[in-house]
Amino acid sequence: AIINGGWETYANHNMREFATRNYTGIGSEGGVMEVWIYEMATAADALGLYNDPELAATNPDADQPVDIGDNVLLETIGGSGKQLRFTRDNYFITVVVTGTTTSQYARSEVILIATGIDGEIAS
Repeated sequence: AIINGGWETYANHNMREFATRNYTGIGSEGGVMEVWIYEMATAADALGLYNDPELAATNPDADQPVDIGDNVLLETIGGSGKQLRFTRDNYFITVVVTGTTTSQYARSEVILIATGIDGEIAS
Protein backbone atom coordinates (compact mmCIF):
# COMPACT_ATOMS: atom_id res chain seq x y z
CA ALA A 1 0.00 0.00 0.00
CA ILE A 2 1.07 3.59 -0.49
CA ILE A 3 0.24 6.87 1.20
CA ASN A 4 -1.30 9.16 -1.38
CA GLY A 5 -0.34 12.61 -0.11
CA GLY A 6 0.49 13.70 3.42
CA TRP A 7 3.57 11.51 3.72
CA GLU A 8 5.41 14.22 5.65
CA THR A 9 2.88 14.10 8.49
CA TYR A 10 3.57 10.41 9.05
CA ALA A 11 7.31 10.65 8.47
CA ASN A 12 7.56 13.48 11.02
CA HIS A 13 6.24 11.05 13.63
CA ASN A 14 8.70 8.26 12.75
CA MET A 15 6.36 5.85 11.01
CA ARG A 16 8.02 2.48 10.48
CA GLU A 17 5.36 0.82 8.34
CA PHE A 18 1.61 0.59 7.84
CA ALA A 19 -1.09 -1.73 6.59
CA THR A 20 -4.49 -0.87 5.18
CA ARG A 21 -7.58 -2.86 4.27
CA ASN A 22 -10.86 -1.86 2.65
CA TYR A 23 -14.04 -3.89 2.97
CA THR A 24 -17.26 -3.38 1.03
CA GLY A 25 -20.78 -4.66 1.64
CA ILE A 26 -20.68 -4.11 5.39
CA GLY A 27 -23.85 -5.53 6.87
CA SER A 28 -27.18 -5.45 5.09
CA GLU A 29 -26.64 -1.75 4.47
CA GLY A 30 -23.78 -2.24 2.00
CA GLY A 31 -21.39 0.13 3.76
CA VAL A 32 -17.65 0.48 3.32
CA MET A 33 -15.05 -0.07 6.04
CA GLU A 34 -11.47 1.16 5.87
CA VAL A 35 -8.80 0.17 8.41
CA TRP A 36 -5.34 1.73 8.70
CA ILE A 37 -2.73 0.46 11.15
CA TYR A 38 0.46 2.50 11.51
CA GLU A 39 3.47 1.20 13.40
CA MET A 40 5.49 4.07 14.81
CA ALA A 41 8.97 3.96 16.37
CA THR A 42 7.68 4.66 19.90
CA ALA A 43 4.46 5.13 21.84
CA ALA A 44 5.29 8.85 22.01
CA ASP A 45 5.42 8.92 18.19
CA ALA A 46 2.00 7.22 17.99
CA LEU A 47 0.57 9.79 20.42
CA GLY A 48 2.19 12.59 18.43
CA LEU A 49 0.47 11.40 15.26
CA TYR A 50 -2.83 11.00 17.11
CA ASN A 51 -2.56 14.63 18.27
CA ASP A 52 -1.18 16.05 15.01
CA PRO A 53 -3.20 19.10 13.83
CA GLU A 54 -3.15 17.73 10.26
CA LEU A 55 -5.34 14.85 11.45
CA ALA A 56 -7.50 16.80 13.89
CA ALA A 57 -11.09 15.71 14.40
CA THR A 58 -13.70 18.10 13.07
CA ASN A 59 -16.86 16.57 14.55
CA PRO A 60 -16.08 14.51 17.71
CA ASP A 61 -18.96 12.58 19.25
CA ALA A 62 -20.12 13.57 22.72
CA ASP A 63 -20.31 9.92 23.84
CA GLN A 64 -16.76 8.53 23.51
CA PRO A 65 -15.87 4.85 23.98
CA VAL A 66 -13.41 4.46 26.85
CA ASP A 67 -12.25 0.84 26.76
CA ILE A 68 -10.18 1.00 23.57
CA GLY A 69 -6.45 1.70 23.43
CA ASP A 70 -4.42 4.26 25.31
CA ASN A 71 -6.15 7.23 23.61
CA VAL A 72 -9.38 7.09 21.61
CA LEU A 73 -11.50 9.51 19.59
CA LEU A 74 -14.77 8.73 17.79
CA GLU A 75 -16.20 11.24 15.35
CA THR A 76 -19.03 11.54 12.84
CA ILE A 77 -18.04 11.93 9.20
CA GLY A 78 -20.18 12.36 6.10
CA GLY A 79 -23.59 12.35 7.79
CA SER A 80 -23.99 8.81 9.12
CA GLY A 81 -20.37 7.64 8.87
CA LYS A 82 -18.04 7.12 11.82
CA GLN A 83 -14.28 7.32 12.25
CA LEU A 84 -12.54 5.92 15.30
CA ARG A 85 -8.87 6.71 15.91
CA PHE A 86 -6.83 5.27 18.76
CA THR A 87 -3.33 4.50 19.95
CA ARG A 88 -2.03 1.38 21.63
CA ASP A 89 1.64 1.26 22.54
CA ASN A 90 3.53 2.34 19.40
CA TYR A 91 0.55 1.87 17.04
CA PHE A 92 -1.86 4.46 15.65
CA ILE A 93 -5.07 2.92 14.23
CA THR A 94 -7.96 4.41 12.27
CA VAL A 95 -11.21 2.56 11.49
CA VAL A 96 -13.81 4.22 9.24
CA VAL A 97 -17.31 3.06 8.26
CA THR A 98 -19.30 5.01 5.65
CA GLY A 99 -22.27 4.36 3.42
CA THR A 100 -24.56 3.00 6.12
CA THR A 101 -28.08 4.24 6.69
CA THR A 102 -27.62 4.93 10.41
CA SER A 103 -24.80 6.42 12.43
CA GLN A 104 -25.56 3.96 15.26
CA TYR A 105 -24.78 1.02 12.96
CA ALA A 106 -21.53 2.67 11.82
CA ARG A 107 -20.64 3.38 15.45
CA SER A 108 -21.17 -0.22 16.54
CA GLU A 109 -19.05 -1.50 13.64
CA VAL A 110 -16.05 0.79 14.20
CA ILE A 111 -16.09 0.02 17.92
CA LEU A 112 -16.32 -3.74 17.28
CA ILE A 113 -13.39 -3.77 14.84
CA ALA A 114 -11.27 -1.34 16.90
CA THR A 115 -11.80 -3.44 20.03
CA GLY A 116 -10.62 -6.54 18.18
CA ILE A 117 -7.51 -4.81 16.81
CA ASP A 118 -6.75 -3.34 20.23
CA GLY A 119 -7.01 -6.77 21.82
CA GLU A 120 -4.58 -8.27 19.30
CA ILE A 121 -2.00 -5.52 19.85
CA ALA A 122 -2.34 -5.65 23.63
CA SER A 123 -1.82 -9.43 23.81
